Amino acid sequence: MKICLVTPDIVGPIQNGGIGTFCAHLLDLLQGHELTLVFTAAAEKGSDPNWRGHYLRKGIRVVTLRDLQTYAEQRNINPQQDRFLQRSWMIYQWLAGEQFDLVHFQDWGANGFYAIRAQRTGLAFSKTRLAVTVHSPSKWLRQGMREWPEDTLGHLRLNYAERYCIEHAGAALFPSSHMRDWCRSEGWQIPETHWVLPCPYVHKAAAPDKKSIDPAHLIFFGRLEARKGLDLFLSALERILAQEPHGIEQVSFLGKDGQLKGAPSSERIRALSLQLPGIKFHIHTDLDAEAALQYIRESRGIAWMPSRIDNCPYAVIECIENQIPFFAAATGGVPELVAPEHRFPLSSIGIEKSMLLREKTAGQALHPYSAESANTLWLDWHAQLKPVVAYADTIALDDLPWVSVCVPYYNQPEFLPHTLNALKQCDYPNLEVIVINDGSNDPKCTAVWDKMVKRYEQLDWSFYELKVNQGLGAARNVAASKATGEYLIFNDSDNCAFPQMIERFVRAMEHSGADCLTCGFVRHHGKGDPLLTPAPGKVIRPLGDFTLLGLLDNVYGDANFCIRRETFEAIGGFCEDRDTAAHDWELLLRLSLEGYDVDVIPTELYWYRHLPNSMMRQADRYQSHLIAVQSWLNKQDSLLSRQLLTQLTIPLFLEHQHLHKSWSRLPKFLQRWQRNRRRGQNSPWWRFWS
Repeated sequence: MKICLVTPDIVGPIQNGGIGTFCAHLLDLLQGHELTLVFTAAAEKGSDPNWRGHYLRKGIRVVTLRDLQTYAEQRNINPQQDRFLQRSWMIYQWLAGEQFDLVHFQDWGANGFYAIRAQRTGLAFSKTRLAVTVHSPSKWLRQGMREWPEDTLGHLRLNYAERYCIEHAGAALFPSSHMRDWCRSEGWQIPETHWVLPCPYVHKAAAPDKKSIDPAHLIFFGRLEARKGLDLFLSALERILAQEPHGIEQVSFLGKDGQLKGAPSSERIRALSLQLPGIKFHIHTDLDAEAALQYIRESRGIAWMPSRIDNCPYAVIECIENQIPFFAAATGGVPELVAPEHRFPLSSIGIEKSMLLREKTAGQALHPYSAESANTLWLDWHAQLKPVVAYADTIALDDLPWVSVCVPYYNQPEFLPHTLNALKQCDYPNLEVIVINDGSNDPKCTAVWDKMVKRYEQLDWSFYELKVNQGLGAARNVAASKATGEYLIFNDSDNCAFPQMIERFVRAMEHSGADCLTCGFVRHHGKGDPLLTPAPGKVIRPLGDFTLLGLLDNVYGDANFCIRRETFEAIGGFCEDRDTAAHDWELLLRLSLEGYDVDVIPTELYWYRHLPNSMMRQADRYQSHLIAVQSWLNKQDSLLSRQLLTQLTIPLFLEHQHLHKSWSRLPKFLQRWQRNRRRGQNSPWWRFWS
């Protein structure tokens, strides 16, 4: 089988990462398949510069971020997008040019966002299974770190993309039942095709050390951060060391340096060591997994892993498989791995009690986790994979459903011919076009209208005139009321469809089963026909159906969308308020709030006319936004209100407070910097920002 593993973390360029450790073990387990490793991050400073050779010697093809950037230089990377979206787009473009049977994505960082969206909407990967292993969604990490995000909106976009990958993957793989249950508790829709597979462990375990355990040596084993319970461990340690006798002679800390209360964790540990001169403190932040295990074996100490939240931690697995004495907090997925006598309740008191009982309970136990069983589960999962069912492109064009394209027209005589000509070029057989003249009062508009009616009468397109201008929302609704198609596509009279737009919309609807699909588009400046002069413009790819961000801005897409006619009628069509230009935003948000399936085709399907005097740019933005969110104001949804408070309102408030404090330091900084400049001292400006 031809397998690709895509990851932002891998042993070699990254040290001590749980995802990287998983990926390294999985690659070793799958030896015998044709393997490709796509590493999507930058190598850490101080990492092995020859890491690629390590994988190449195992017969694994290696592709790096630099390779992806070179390939995707001319692939419409939008520099204004989040970095994770740019990266996901490059990965998708590269994968679309390959032929893999299986692609393994990791959830963290949403590397698979565009590829999974493309597969869902039938754009690519008709014979490839896209799997996502759920290690540590960013929202889950924040909860464990007990931190609010610094970039609230960026964090929400990443949360949405990671969730999308899990919900729409061809296979969702959970290393623990805990992680699956956490996703469900957040309201995420877990796909039916999901499995719980404990992390594999392929490395041969070292022979048990026959030396006796040294209960006087305590070892914190894990990243030095709050999520791993470092603060709780230090609190328990301080209380134990205040007792006499305590029987502790040295304490070691093995893990990457992190943060505690805004400062490096290693500094907090060193400060404690100065208060306790009789205890030897050792801090090792640069050991890889094997070196850390060797350190524990040789020191004969007892390991503690007091994580606030964990999935299927390799620190625990490594201790189990190497028969190293340890204690772990009974949190997250740990109880699925560890025997009860080696677990303690998460609190500094729980840690303290386990320290007091360390000599009695540090021996070996029969743990639920077994590397042999876990490896077998992963191998069996790969062995049972069946070919992916081909998507809707297998349906003949003539057999696709009837479609009604609705075109509202008002006082834009220079654009209507371009719009209708573009629809004609689409060459979709089962099509009706319904054009509504919304009471245009310009003689030029009337002349162009009469010309278009005559030009397209042989195609049996329908042209209707309203005596009085009723507004954009009403004109669209009138067009929809005349429609007979299974699907409705709205196409404003100043936008121009790409030749493949209608077919692509319909096949995507058939393949995805969505209720409504928007798409990407290209901004077209000027009044010319984009089919004749397709000048390159800015590419817009809407983020998609994320309600929290949808309350702030239109993240769904433009009015050029495709919707099931029965869905459009059930939702009540467009609002007909004349004081808004956000009819599309309001309808798409309403669909989202009512639980309809709204998604985005991740490619450009039309030219969007970008003009300084357009309705959107001239409208009252305040009123438009108010009307757009009115459906939410009427909904009284307690779950959504709670999400709005905890994921948006509080983080944005704290982010504003942080910025306010930073800017309040600006006058003092400028005074000090200017004073030193006058004295002839040219120190860098950042030395004065304190």
